[in-house]
Amino acid sequence: MTSERPGAHPIDIEVGARVRERRKALGLSQSELGRRLGLTFQQVQKYENGMNRMSVSRLWMIGQALEVSIVDLVEGLAEDAPPTGAGAAGVAEGARLVTAWRRIRSATHRAAVVGLVEGLADGRRKPD
Repeated sequence: MTSERPGAHPIDIEVGARVRERRKALGLSQSELGRRLGLTFQQVQKYENGMNRMSVSRLWMIGQALEVSIVDLVEGLAEDAPPTGAGAAGVAEGARLVTAWRRIRSATHRAAVVGLVEGLADGRRKPD
């Protein structure tokens, strides 16, 4: 079963994936986010899957509930909008990274991880 409807716009899918990622990072269920917004968990699920589009006012309310700005949820979309389906995979990987990151206790190790990720993101590799 896919989380996207045919014809869903990649931007809607990506913004929904970012909402899901932030919700999970805060440890919130879809039901809890729905309660904060006055919505059902099904409506939250539809937003997260890109099935329903979010108005600007709804996006602002979601940002408030998730303690982020609208900019955090939409930044960079024009430059690198993912192809349909890429958002969900990226969110799953991001959630795994956040979970692993929380288990790292050493500041030195955290700095090394940040350096590695930044180097990979910039297309360069740190010397061995």
